[in-house]
Amino acid sequence: MPVAINSDGLRGREINTPKPPHTFRILAVGDSVTFGYGVREEDTYVKVLERRLNEGESGGREFEVLNGGTLGVP
Repeated sequence: MPVAINSDGLRGREINTPKPPHTFRILAVGDSVTFGYGVREEDTYVKVLERRLNEGESGGREFEVLNGGTLGVP
């Protein structure tokens, strides 16, 4: 499964810094489950959470959930 790691060391695309106005960011931290080992990025719980937050009534805010999961070292 191809995996993209951005310049901040997080799984996923590059992040705009500073964040866009009206954007609320959440950082998910954890292990290989958070990282989404073996699954496509869009199927990780991090991206599912982001989609669900943005589907609901957000009062004009957009949510970005960043994937700070890491793989264990043997």
